[in-house]
Amino acid sequence: GNRTIFKFRQTTVQEAAYDLLLFEQRRKLHRGIGRWYNEQKSKESNDYLSLMAYHWERAGDAPRALRFLERAAMRASRAALHTEVVRLIEHSIETAARATEQDGADIPRRRFVRWHRLLADAYFGLGKLEACERHARLALEDFGIRAPTSSVGWTARTTLEDWRSTPWRARTAFSKDKRKKESAVVIDASLSADRL
Repeated sequence: GNRTIFKFRQTTVQEAAYDLLLFEQRRKLHRGIGRWYNEQKSKESNDYLSLMAYHWERAGDAPRALRFLERAAMRASRAALHTEVVRLIEHSIETAARATEQDGADIPRRRFVRWHRLLADAYFGLGKLEACERHARLALEDFGIRAPTSSVGWTARTTLEDWRSTPWRARTAFSKDKRKKESAVVIDASLSADRL
């Protein structure tokens, strides 16, 4: 049918119109924009990851928002955009906390391991070694390992290195999909230990 499309020349007018929308209308608007990006920009979605995360978060879909935030952070990490990684991952952690508190969302521990590992790497790249160490330790704690505090403990750390280098199939009888996810968590934890 006939649809009216508005284009705003001034952001203040756009913001005023947006502020007049009811909360559910805003969510619906952002959901529609998120879907549009998924459908129309799927081939170049890497260029729009942060924007897609923004719209899915505003639509009230924290799991999708977190997926795009994490992808954007990993892309920024590969490009050594350390400040951007910190911004994206800190936002991911805040979004996950809100989703857990408000919606009872269950965020897998593997995501926190990855997020803290990415933060450790980013802070290392920024030369902020105390923050690097703090997030490396948090990644290990989320994995279920306390970081060593003595030279004896660091010697025993080789167990983690052995764990990373041993073929995964010999260690577990999990399904292939679960094995892949768990293997990624082990790698993230091990990479975090390398920052300590």
